[in-house]
Amino acid sequence: MSWYDHIKAYVWNDDTTPYLVPVHKLKQSQQDKELFVFTVSIVVLFGITTMGAIHHWRQEGEGFSLFVAVHGLSIVWAAILVGMHHHLLAAQFLLSAPIVAFIIILNDGLGIKLEGLEKWGLLAFMVLWGRYGLRVVKITQTPPYEGEPDPSPVHGPELVDRLAARLEALNEAGRVEAAREERENPPKVT
Repeated sequence: MSWYDHIKAYVWNDDTTPYLVPVHKLKQSQQDKELFVFTVSIVVLFGITTMGAIHHWRQEGEGFSLFVAVHGLSIVWAAILVGMHHHLLAAQFLLSAPIVAFIIILNDGLGIKLEGLEKWGLLAFMVLWGRYGLRVVKITQTPPYEGEPDPSPVHGPELVDRLAARLEALNEAGRVEAAREERENPPKVT
């Protein structure tokens, strides 16, 4: 193994970090891991945002802050539903999170004053986040990948013929074994 293979084994593994694996090829464990990481990140981010919005609302009495707090708390619960139960409607509701964050940033809500480059960087992040949210919705809709189907399944008469040949071989082996045993231990004539 080269040094690159060692680095790749620690940084990227399709089983533990399946973010580039197509959704229709994700196994159950890969779906669970991806949704777990997504859930933890959303719960932490929106938990902090909700606490900040509640603090801002208590100090300023601004109604917009209360809306952000309620929405943030609902996003936290939706993320938990997605992480635990792969809930489709909760995943679809999570698509509202980057949209609301986008509106907050554009309107300088919650007293956040960002300059041009910071604002546009965050807006680009919101677009990417929305795109990833669509992947999460697809994951909740798609059943786990079970592997490639058997290229030559055996059905019908062919299966019966194979089973008959196998049974005959086993039966023949039993006759040979019985004949061998009879030769070694001949029956006693009385």
